[in-house]
Amino acid sequence: MSSIIFVGIGGFFGAILRYVIEQSFKKMSLFPYGTLVVNVIGSFLLGCLLGVTIHHYVYLLVSIGFLGSFTTFSTLTFDSIKLYKNKQWFPLTIYITLTYIGGLSAALIGMLLFI
Repeated sequence: MSSIIFVGIGGFFGAILRYVIEQSFKKMSLFPYGTLVVNVIGSFLLGCLLGVTIHHYVYLLVSIGFLGSFTTFSTLTFDSIKLYKNKQWFPLTIYITLTYIGGLSAALIGMLLFI
Protein backbone atom coordinates (compact mmCIF):
# COMPACT_ATOMS: atom_id res chain seq x y z
CA MET A 1 0.00 0.00 0.00
CA SER A 2 2.78 2.47 0.78
CA SER A 3 4.18 2.01 -2.75
CA ILE A 4 0.93 3.30 -4.22
CA ILE A 5 1.04 6.34 -1.96
CA PHE A 6 4.57 7.24 -3.10
CA VAL A 7 3.60 6.86 -6.78
CA GLY A 8 0.44 8.91 -6.21
CA ILE A 9 2.22 11.77 -4.45
CA GLY A 10 4.87 11.95 -7.16
CA GLY A 11 2.23 11.74 -9.89
CA PHE A 12 0.22 14.55 -8.32
CA PHE A 13 3.14 16.98 -8.38
CA GLY A 14 4.45 15.85 -11.79
CA ALA A 15 1.07 16.38 -13.45
CA ILE A 16 0.67 19.83 -11.93
CA LEU A 17 4.14 20.94 -13.01
CA ARG A 18 3.57 19.61 -16.54
CA TYR A 19 0.29 21.51 -16.75
CA VAL A 20 1.90 24.77 -15.59
CA ILE A 21 4.78 24.46 -18.06
CA GLU A 22 2.53 23.52 -20.98
CA GLN A 23 0.17 26.42 -20.26
CA SER A 24 3.03 28.91 -20.13
CA PHE A 25 4.24 27.79 -23.58
CA LYS A 26 0.74 27.71 -25.15
CA LYS A 27 0.65 31.50 -25.06
CA MET A 28 3.68 31.61 -27.38
CA SER A 29 2.65 29.47 -30.33
CA LEU A 30 0.52 26.66 -31.69
CA PHE A 31 3.67 24.52 -31.81
CA PRO A 32 3.67 22.17 -28.79
CA TYR A 33 6.80 23.61 -27.13
CA GLY A 34 5.53 22.78 -23.65
CA THR A 35 5.19 19.06 -24.32
CA LEU A 36 8.56 19.02 -26.07
CA VAL A 37 10.23 20.75 -23.11
CA VAL A 38 8.70 18.51 -20.44
CA ASN A 39 9.49 15.33 -22.37
CA VAL A 40 13.15 16.28 -22.96
CA ILE A 41 13.62 17.48 -19.37
CA GLY A 42 11.90 14.36 -18.06
CA SER A 43 14.09 12.16 -20.24
CA PHE A 44 17.19 13.90 -18.88
CA LEU A 45 16.05 13.41 -15.29
CA LEU A 46 15.20 9.76 -15.91
CA GLY A 47 18.68 9.34 -17.38
CA CYS A 48 20.15 10.90 -14.26
CA LEU A 49 18.27 8.36 -12.14
CA LEU A 50 19.73 5.52 -14.21
CA GLY A 51 23.19 6.64 -13.21
CA VAL A 52 22.64 6.70 -9.44
CA THR A 53 21.61 4.22 -6.78
CA ILE A 54 18.43 5.33 -5.02
CA HIS A 55 16.14 3.82 -2.43
CA HIS A 56 13.13 1.90 -3.76
CA TYR A 57 10.63 4.43 -2.39
CA VAL A 58 12.54 7.35 -3.91
CA TYR A 59 12.42 5.51 -7.24
CA LEU A 60 8.65 5.08 -6.89
CA LEU A 61 8.13 8.72 -5.91
CA VAL A 62 10.43 10.35 -8.48
CA SER A 63 10.72 7.99 -11.44
CA ILE A 64 7.35 6.29 -11.69
CA GLY A 65 5.23 8.92 -9.93
CA PHE A 66 6.65 12.36 -10.67
CA LEU A 67 8.42 11.78 -13.98
CA GLY A 68 5.80 9.30 -15.17
CA SER A 69 3.12 11.98 -14.97
CA PHE A 70 5.42 14.88 -15.88
CA THR A 71 6.32 13.34 -19.22
CA THR A 72 3.56 12.07 -21.43
CA PHE A 73 3.39 9.99 -24.56
CA SER A 74 -0.34 10.56 -24.97
CA THR A 75 0.10 14.34 -25.21
CA LEU A 76 2.95 13.83 -27.70
CA THR A 77 0.60 11.72 -29.80
CA PHE A 78 -2.28 14.19 -29.48
CA ASP A 79 -0.09 17.16 -30.48
CA SER A 80 1.35 15.21 -33.42
CA ILE A 81 -2.13 14.33 -34.69
CA LYS A 82 -3.22 17.98 -34.42
CA LEU A 83 -0.23 19.06 -36.51
CA TYR A 84 -0.94 16.27 -39.01
CA LYS A 85 -4.64 17.18 -39.32
CA ASN A 86 -3.68 20.82 -39.92
CA LYS A 87 -1.21 19.71 -42.59
CA GLN A 88 1.67 21.36 -40.74
CA TRP A 89 4.25 18.95 -42.13
CA PHE A 90 7.42 20.85 -41.24
CA PRO A 91 6.43 21.56 -37.61
CA LEU A 92 5.27 17.93 -37.29
CA THR A 93 8.61 16.62 -38.55
CA ILE A 94 10.58 18.98 -36.30
CA TYR A 95 8.43 18.12 -33.27
CA ILE A 96 8.75 14.36 -33.64
CA THR A 97 12.46 14.55 -34.47
CA LEU A 98 13.31 16.86 -31.57
CA THR A 99 11.20 14.85 -29.14
CA TYR A 100 12.78 11.49 -29.91
CA ILE A 101 16.35 12.53 -30.65
CA GLY A 102 16.28 15.20 -27.94
CA GLY A 103 14.73 12.83 -25.40
CA LEU A 104 17.15 10.00 -26.09
CA SER A 105 20.13 12.37 -26.10
CA ALA A 106 19.01 14.05 -22.87
CA ALA A 107 18.55 10.67 -21.15
CA LEU A 108 22.00 9.54 -22.26
CA ILE A 109 23.62 12.77 -21.08
CA GLY A 110 21.82 12.54 -17.73
CA MET A 111 22.92 8.96 -17.25
CA LEU A 112 26.53 9.68 -18.23
CA LEU A 113 26.72 12.52 -15.71
CA PHE A 114 26.22 10.09 -12.84
CA ILE A 115 28.07 6.93 -13.81
